Amino acid sequence: MKELAQRLSKRQNESKRLPDLSFLIYANKALERLHYCGLPQAYAEFLKECNGFQGEGCRLYGIYPEQGNFNDIVNANRGSGDFSNKTRIILGENEFDYLLYDKAKEEYQIIDKNDKEVLEEYNDLEEAIIHILKL
Repeated sequence: MKELAQRLSKRQNESKRLPDLSFLIYANKALERLHYCGLPQAYAEFLKECNGFQGEGCRLYGIYPEQGNFNDIVNANRGSGDFSNKTRIILGENEFDYLLYDKAKEEYQIIDKNDKEVLEEYNDLEEAIIHILKL
């Protein structure tokens, strides 16, 4: 997983500040205030190596505490309608699907944006990221 995160981080043509503990605390508290599921541990570890990714019609959300950043995981979930809740959080997306973490099932899911059906389920975050980014 660390290797994938580092590879994605290098593909970004900009240097991003990697989240430290204060960023992770900010994100979890903000999500909690919105009554959403907190960050899964594996995704928090991923963010320490690669604070989100955007390219080729795909996006993995990072932690950007400044207001209005559409790549921020808190902002993305705030505007997600009924996809996010106490047991689910959106981690990323491509043009057709969302990458969600379902805390109740302890799995990562690929969800169709239109009909909201679960297309794939993964126990491993790396496999789910590879799917959503079409690597």
